[in-house]
Amino acid sequence: MHALSIATTQFYPERHGGRGFGVPAPRTPKHCPVCGQTIHRVDSEGRHVSGWRARMLYMAHCEANHPDLGDWLNRWRGINGFFFLPSFLIAVVGVGLRSILVVSSAFALFIILYTVWSVHSGRVVGQFRELWQEQHGAPIETDE
Repeated sequence: MHALSIATTQFYPERHGGRGFGVPAPRTPKHCPVCGQTIHRVDSEGRHVSGWRARMLYMAHCEANHPDLGDWLNRWRGINGFFFLPSFLIAVVGVGLRSILVVSSAFALFIILYTVWSVHSGRVVGQFRELWQEQHGAPIETDE
């Protein structure tokens, strides 16, 4: 098993401490979606990590092996605010107006935006995976 050190990456600079100021970490895959390598959630001292520290290990893998994907992930990591903010504002207006229709519309807007984003990001990751497979062959066998 290869353990990556929890190094500061260009994606999560030291000044942020990798903790996102109390914001929950984004979902961190157990296996790289591009090459299939297991993302070990163990720091350089052999301790199991989770949350932002696990995310940093994943981003360190991306930085080392898939820098274009890492750049893309970093550029869009704040996209969740795009889904949450407009929907939240519309919901607040709906509550103020006591309108179930407006609140329902806010929820529907959130679902639509999140679905569009999920489909788009899946396609982008798929393109990175196809490019990696063209350059390196079949995905790496995982040890799990």
